[in-house]
Amino acid sequence: MSKSLLTIAVMGFLCVALMVVAMLASLSMFQGTPAAERTKLSLQIQNEFKFAAVGTHQIEMPVMALQVRYETRGRLPTLEEQQKEMEAVAAFTVKHYDNENRRLFREVRVFRRHVSGRGCWTNTYENTYTLKDPPWPKPTRGSRGGAVPTPENP
Repeated sequence: MSKSLLTIAVMGFLCVALMVVAMLASLSMFQGTPAAERTKLSLQIQNEFKFAAVGTHQIEMPVMALQVRYETRGRLPTLEEQQKEMEAVAAFTVKHYDNENRRLFREVRVFRRHVSGRGCWTNTYENTYTLKDPPWPKPTRGSRGGAVPTPENP
């Protein structure tokens, strides 16, 4: 093996090692943020309800709200079935969102988007549901949802 080929291989190995270290550092910083908790919640909702796509966001105006957006495909259910599905998603969100600031959220907003058809002949139907003053579970000993100041009880 020539000297220049060995130098290129060593430089490539060092570059890959440096990239791995940088990725691990950025991942460890991301794991402690509320965005990481919302990402985990999105994956849990997607796995539980088998939706095409799920996203969660934090909305601060006009009230502090946790927003869940999801997309479904296939047969268009009735309005009653859609309402039950969105209520189930809101209840699942309240039960499984584990963040120390969850009691600051005054609403859980669920946005449902249904796409039916194929190609140029697709139809999109949207529906919303808002759960006001969600019944967040009481923090348990050892959980991350400890004593958090709320606007009513600082």
